[in-house]
This record gives sequence, C-alpha cells and structure tokens, in this order.
Amino acid sequence: PCAIGEATNLGRLNLRGNSFTGSIPTELGLLASPHSLWFDQNQFTGSLPDSLFANLNFTNSIKNLVLDHNSLAGTISTFVGNMVQLKSLNLGANNFEGIIPSELSQLVKIETLKMNENNLSSTLPPELGTLTNLGNFDVSKNPLLTGTVPEEYANWVDIEEFYLQGTSLEGEIGDSICQIMDDRIFVADCSEEIDCPCCSTCCTDGEDCHLE
Repeated sequence: PCAIGEATNLGRLNLRGNSFTGSIPTELGLLASPHSLWFDQNQFTGSLPDSLFANLNFTNSIKNLVLDHNSLAGTISTFVGNMVQLKSLNLGANNFEGIIPSELSQLVKIETLKMNENNLSSTLPPELGTLTNLGNFDVSKNPLLTGTVPEEYANWVDIEEFYLQGTSLEGEIGDSICQIMDDRIFVADCSEEIDCPCCSTCCTDGEDCHLE
C-alpha cells in the first residue's frame, strides 16, 4: 500500500511467499533507514521504481534487497550501484533484460549477487572483479549472456558459489579463476563453447543442474 512510505522508521519488511500483485510501491523510497526488504516469491510486475535510488537515506541504509521469483521487468538500473551498504541483492527469476551494469562494482560490501533466470544480454563486466567480499554469484539461465569470464573475477577470494550454466558464455576458464574455485561450487555448461576444467558440476545437453 502507498501508506507504507509513512512508516519512515521501518527497518525490515518481509512479504515473502504471498500473492501480492502490481508494482513495487514508489513510496518505499521514503523509508529513512531500511535494513532489509524481502519481496521474493510474489507476483510483482513493472520495473524497479526510481524513487528507491533518489533518497540518500534509503541508498545508504539498505543491506538486503531480495526480489527474486516475481515478474519484474525492464533493465537493471545503473543507480543500483548507489546502494553502497548492500550485502545481498537477489534479482533472480524475473524478466529483467539488457546489460549487467558495470556500476554494480560500487557495491563493495556485497556478499550475494544473484541475477539468474532473466533475459540479460551482452557480457560480464570485468569491473565486478573489485567485489572482493563476494561469496555467491549467479547469472545462470540468461541465454543471451555472451563473451568470456573476465580474469578479474580471480579477485573473488571469498567466493563459495559461482553459477554460469544456461548462458552463451564461451572460452576457457583461466587458471587464476580455477585456483580460487578449488573445493568450491562452480557450475557451468562444459561444452565446445566453454571449457571449465575446474567446475564442480558440468551441465550438458540443457540439463538443469543448478544446485540448491
């Protein structure tokens, strides 16, 4: 409801797993110091409201933004990079399209970054290699995602889970990335297009092998 913006001291809001429809309220941008918003597993539509990025109190406070398994669409705004306190951003299983903005590299505290099961295209930004706190990165099931895996991702020394399957990525996963993925979960389409000698799981022939 629109009145949610009047609860300016609201820190956490969990709407997970209901049947809410419509767009995400623009009034959320009025929250003074939100910590976590869990809106996943609903039926929200539309794009991310610009108001979320216009309020410095919001962008400097939010730590967990979980929006997966809805029907959100449009592009991922470059202004998402303004949410500099974010530790978890989950945009998976929506209808986002366009590029992965390099401005996500500003999320220097991010630990979980999921954009799987969308319609994202273009390439993986090498700038994301600066996200040295990243533990879980998932861009699986974006069939229009092309190019190679940037060597800069070898800086992810804390990475525990790395999902690339169901994309059109190609080339060989370099030794530097393989070194950090030793004994970690690393899933990709191991094929003629992408050579992943250090993957913990290889997906072939369209097999759904995303580990839970």
